[in-house]
Amino acid sequence: MSADALFFQRHDDWEQRLEQTFSDELWRKLNSHLTVSQRPWGDSCFSPSPADLARASAQVREEGYLQTQPVIPEETTRGLAQAVRNLVDFGLHPIFLCAYDEYWRMLQGVARALEPILGPNCYPLGDFWSWLISPENATKGWGPHRDAQFAGRKCLREDKSPLIVTAWLPLLDTDPLNGCMSVLPMNLDPNLPVNPGSNAFSNLQDVRALPAKAGSILAWNQYLLHWGGRCSKWAPNPRISSGIYFQSADVEPYVERTISFERDLPLRQRLLHASVSILNYHGDHNYPAAVVSMCKRHIQASPELHAQLPLYLQKALSPKP
Repeated sequence: MSADALFFQRHDDWEQRLEQTFSDELWRKLNSHLTVSQRPWGDSCFSPSPADLARASAQVREEGYLQTQPVIPEETTRGLAQAVRNLVDFGLHPIFLCAYDEYWRMLQGVARALEPILGPNCYPLGDFWSWLISPENATKGWGPHRDAQFAGRKCLREDKSPLIVTAWLPLLDTDPLNGCMSVLPMNLDPNLPVNPGSNAFSNLQDVRALPAKAGSILAWNQYLLHWGGRCSKWAPNPRISSGIYFQSADVEPYVERTISFERDLPLRQRLLHASVSILNYHGDHNYPAAVVSMCKRHIQASPELHAQLPLYLQKALSPKP
């Protein structure tokens, strides 16, 4: 069982605590400074500076990633970071930050910030993750990998600008001490474009660490080799962050579970998306059976979305003959 799975087992009564996730009241009680409603959307619109946008547009085409100065309000990042701490203290995974309206309003603002890169009306997918990296919990980020799960789809335009990105959002300041992201810029990657299935490289000086202030936006395409570091006991704060796919609106959805800023997003649907993400990584983290069962029950609570699930989950949830 991985350190990630241990988020759920902090307390002796951890299985009873999982049962409480089916009560709307739990989510409001855990983070009374945040809200849970039927429709989380507002008028969030984050605007990177013209200099940030010019650099981001050029850098994402050449090196495969971009990074802005902080654009998400401090009140938002501070409140969401505290929510992650509260969730973890209770015995839940950081991914359940998605229960709260403020998380989705943040993503609405991030979408507007990414429009100069992805085009008008870009939107998030229901495929996301959140992290709390500290010496006491999960002690390191994910190892070197590419997000290239859409191998059968075109993910770049002819000018090398992305059709889909992973947006990585630090809710607290992150640096090498608490496990900030590191990348191998695409133009320095010896495996691209011929051999994207390999992560091997030898010139360590080509690696670039990406310390980032809370509220900044990092984003990269599907081919960038990247990873999170290990948190030192000397780090002034944990690494609390969230990552989610955003895609262009002028191409077909990369996954069926899309997020629309024009539709309701009730709590049960938010919990479905989190549960699908957890089950997608069950093979990596070996979650306890009670966690797997909880996730399946949250998914079953939204039958109107079952046609959008990965095929393996559709089969797993189908009635047995």
